[in-house]
Amino acid sequence: MMGSKKSKTIQKQKNSRRGIGHYLCKRILFFSLFLVALFTLIQAGLDYRNRINNIPRDIGKINIRQLEESLWDFDNQGLNIQADGILHFPYLNYAAILDKGKVLAQAGEKKNNGVIVRTIPLTRQYNGREMTFGSLYIQADTSRVFHDVLNDILLIFIFQASMVAVVALLIFSLFEIAVTRHLASAANYFRSFEAGMDKPLALVKIKRGDELDTMVEAVNSMRRNLDSAYRKQLNAESKFRDLLETVRLSAVMLDINGNITFCNDYFLSLTGWSREAALGNSWFNMFLPDENKGEIKTVFRSVLDSGEPSHYENSIITRDGKLRDIVWDNSVLKDHDGNVVGTASLGLDVTEHRKLEDQLRQAQKMEAVGQLAGGVAHDFNNILSAIVGYAHLSLIKVDEKGPLKGNLEQILRASERATTLTQSLLSFSRKQVISPKPVDLNEIVKGMDKFLLRVIREDINIKIQCCQAPLTVFADRSQIEQMLINLTTNARDAMPEGGHITIETGAMLLDEKFIEAHGFGEKKEYAFIYVSDTGYGMDEKTRRRIFEPFFTTKEQGKGTGLGLSMVYGVIKQHAGNIDVYSEPGRGATFKIYLPIVRGRAVEKEPGRPIHAPLERGSGTILVVEDDPVIRQLNSTVLRENGYDVIEAVDGEDAVRKFGENSARVRLIVMDCIMPNKNGKEAYNEIRKTSPSVKAVFLSGYSEDVISKEGLIDKGVDFIIKPVAPSDLLRKIKAALS
Repeated sequence: MMGSKKSKTIQKQKNSRRGIGHYLCKRILFFSLFLVALFTLIQAGLDYRNRINNIPRDIGKINIRQLEESLWDFDNQGLNIQADGILHFPYLNYAAILDKGKVLAQAGEKKNNGVIVRTIPLTRQYNGREMTFGSLYIQADTSRVFHDVLNDILLIFIFQASMVAVVALLIFSLFEIAVTRHLASAANYFRSFEAGMDKPLALVKIKRGDELDTMVEAVNSMRRNLDSAYRKQLNAESKFRDLLETVRLSAVMLDINGNITFCNDYFLSLTGWSREAALGNSWFNMFLPDENKGEIKTVFRSVLDSGEPSHYENSIITRDGKLRDIVWDNSVLKDHDGNVVGTASLGLDVTEHRKLEDQLRQAQKMEAVGQLAGGVAHDFNNILSAIVGYAHLSLIKVDEKGPLKGNLEQILRASERATTLTQSLLSFSRKQVISPKPVDLNEIVKGMDKFLLRVIREDINIKIQCCQAPLTVFADRSQIEQMLINLTTNARDAMPEGGHITIETGAMLLDEKFIEAHGFGEKKEYAFIYVSDTGYGMDEKTRRRIFEPFFTTKEQGKGTGLGLSMVYGVIKQHAGNIDVYSEPGRGATFKIYLPIVRGRAVEKEPGRPIHAPLERGSGTILVVEDDPVIRQLNSTVLRENGYDVIEAVDGEDAVRKFGENSARVRLIVMDCIMPNKNGKEAYNEIRKTSPSVKAVFLSGYSEDVISKEGLIDKGVDFIIKPVAPSDLLRKIKAALS
């Protein structure tokens, strides 16, 4: 029994040794064959690449000049011969000579798959310039290259595999005899090996210091290295999981010195740099603007010191010098011992969002300023009405040769300038009356030529370039002319030492790319006016504010700051857009876009109407005005010209006064905007009892604005303030008759 048990144990050990030897023999043999296959495939790939790379060189040997001569001479026979000759080059399967897509000559069989295609333009010098008059289309059959390489590689693989197999079998036979029993122990160790296991490999043998002991030492060293690598791998996987939780985000890792250790493909495509150029370089020197470096370094150090995640936004510089706004989520990186080794950041590109926010804020700001400007202009019109009215009354009464006449005339001239100022404010706020008609923009610009010459100085040259086709837009001619005057005046003032002004017109179709880049417009055809100068230009901060009312860079007393704000208002009233490009020292270009109208005939500008002489009137008129100065003025004008006047201070007072005097009142002169009841409400209540009574409405706002707000009905008699007494009397006379 004892002998039998001992025999089984010995047999088990022999079987174990034979099994391990066979196992290692097969694996090493397979590994060797794998290496042979791998190197053979690499060699095949290199051979395939070399043959593929030879194709362009063969194509480069084609006599293109001879082809061009034959094509130029319409030598179809020569073209066919040359096409056949091209196919003598290895792997070229098809050649065709084309003229504007038409095949003139061809050789070989054209394939749709597995080919390399080259198209070579055929050119010729004609009248001093190079002209393309055809092309050579070539196909190279990559499948033939693959089959040739495959045949060669199979022979090499068979030979090398046979040699490896013979050598491997010899080596493993010796290994089976010399070291299998020790490898069996090592195999048992490896079978039980786990990551993080502290038990080293130890062999029980008499002789020490041989290669097996060296192997044991190497295995134990490898165990320690694998354990460290395993921990690092777990740490690295954790980092990448944190960084790549979402898509289309910039992922960047920095070491404690701020050098880039990792960046993902999205970040590289966003910035335009290659991975080789970015890795190892300083984040602060490569991607941050100079003015932000100190601030971002402080944030970086605070993240490292605190070890806490942070959220921050800053600009980065791309390879082409553009700035991108990125919102970062930052976290610290630690090694397996818990030491901080750097930072990991995920960034969202918010550049386009910020542009849209800036555009929205600017639009809201301009809208708010416009409302303020409209309110100021409305109140100022009331003040001007009193000044103009009383000045006209006084001018009628003074001696023609008296000293006061000149003073009153100066007051009226100043009032006219003030009226222009309020019109500019109303235009900016889009509350100025306009009379849009189909007009030719080219005709307006050309018609302003001589007038603009009087606006500029002798040391300034003005050039007008109008396109040939008519540009019909729906616009108020006078407003467009005023806009051109303001832009030309602005350009003149930007060139104190002289220069050039260019006014250019044309048409363009705004596409989605343009609309997305500029933030305005619709997908339709626009007429444009470009007004450019060679002046001192402006920086970005100034450019953002130039359309604000009263903003000016001129010296005190040399500018009101309303010229460009009026231009802005005019363009917005015409459903257009305006943009400006400028850099310090490089002048400025104002770009105006107005929608083109089709199918509408251009209306010619009518001549000035001839007014009949004014006459005095008679009858009772109810004057309704909440401003006591204007009410007193209008009452005085009417009384002095033959009318009886009843005054009312607001809408409710007007209804009451009319009810008391309905039999006498022939006409109501009424302000539109008043406390208690506005003009329309009071007039509608009066008409319930006297439907035939007439009214003339007055307002500091224009008729179209008042109508839009529902304060008067369309078609009623309306006068915009300030109004001269003669105009008021003429309007009343017309209403009564």
